[in-house]
Amino acid sequence: MSMDFSGHGESTRNCEGSILKRIEEAQSAIHYLGVDEGISLIGFSMSGQVAISMLPNPAFSVENVILFSPAIYCDDAIPMPFGPEFSACIRRPDSWREARCDRDLRDFNGNLLIVTPEHDPVVPSDVARTILDNAVNAKTARHVPIPGAPHVLGKWLSENLNVGNAIVDAVAGVIIGASR
Repeated sequence: MSMDFSGHGESTRNCEGSILKRIEEAQSAIHYLGVDEGISLIGFSMSGQVAISMLPNPAFSVENVILFSPAIYCDDAIPMPFGPEFSACIRRPDSWREARCDRDLRDFNGNLLIVTPEHDPVVPSDVARTILDNAVNAKTARHVPIPGAPHVLGKWLSENLNVGNAIVDAVAGVIIGASR
C-alpha cells in the first residue's frame, strides 16, 4: 500500500497536518488492512520519522524499515501543526539531535536499509548514522550513500536507472530476504 498523508492532494490540502497526525494515519491504514506482522515500512524524508515512530506499536510487527533521505525530529516537533512554529522548531540548529530514536528503535529486530545522497543538502549526514547507531537489535542494518544524488531521491533514482535499479535490487533483497 502506498499513501499520501492528509494535507496533500486535492481533497485534504486544507487540513492541518503534523508528524503525529501522519503517524496516526499510517497506523490506521495498517489497522484497516488487517495486517499485523511481516510489515515493511518505506519512508522518504519526513516519513523516516513516521516509520521510526511506528516501530514500538504493539498492534503490529514491522519486519523491514527502508528509509530514503530520512529526517528525524525532536519530540516537540512531532505533535506541532505544520506551519511557521513547526518550521522554526525544526530549523533550530541541531534540533534533530533531540530525536528519540533510541526509544523507538530499541526493540526493532528486523532489517534496516537507509539510502541517502552522499551529501544531502537538506538532512545532515549524521542523521543516518544516528539511526543506525540506535538500531542496536536490528537483524541487519545497511546504509547506502549515493554520490551526486539530491535530497529528493525518488525522482532522481527513476532518472538514473543504473543506480535506481541497484537500489530496487537492494530493497527487494531486504524484503524478499526477510520473508524466506
